[in-house]
Amino acid sequence: MIRINLLPRQKRVKVTNARKEIWLWALLLLFILSGIGSSLFWMNSTIDSLERDKAAKTAVRATLLTKVAKVNSLKRKLAEVQRKIQVIREIREKQSLPVRYIDVLVSRMPEAKIWFEAFSLGADGRMDIRGVALNNQSFASYVEQLRRSEFISGVVTRRTSRRTVQGFDLVEFTVNVMAGPAPSPEKDNG
Repeated sequence: MIRINLLPRQKRVKVTNARKEIWLWALLLLFILSGIGSSLFWMNSTIDSLERDKAAKTAVRATLLTKVAKVNSLKRKLAEVQRKIQVIREIREKQSLPVRYIDVLVSRMPEAKIWFEAFSLGADGRMDIRGVALNNQSFASYVEQLRRSEFISGVVTRRTSRRTVQGFDLVEFTVNVMAGPAPSPEKDNG
């Protein structure tokens, strides 16, 4: 026979795995917390390492800055010394110029045809000459020789006139000679 139960089914009490879930959640929380803790530890050790590097590099930078300051000071002193040396060279070059100017005046003078009676050399390189020449051709030739010199920038004849000296008819002259700049060393070598 068949039996049919028409009574409602009895409800069973659900058995939950609450303990397992609590352990699972606790384990997950522990895992997350350990991950966060290890990350913080790693970041703190990295920060400490970077701060030590920064401090070391700051100390090296301070040392280098003092050395750079010394080097810059030495460079300024060297530039000043080189400037002084250049000034001394220029002065030495200019010291010999008056002698060279006078040498040009004397060496280009035709022998026994021109005589100086007065000569003055100014600080600006202007030379005033007064003298006598045997004739106009000798004087003109002398002026032309002076104009060709690299040490002379200009010759201006102020006055020429006839003058008798011990029975000789001579040409008296007054000339302004302007000294030129010294020729460059490249011009001398080339």
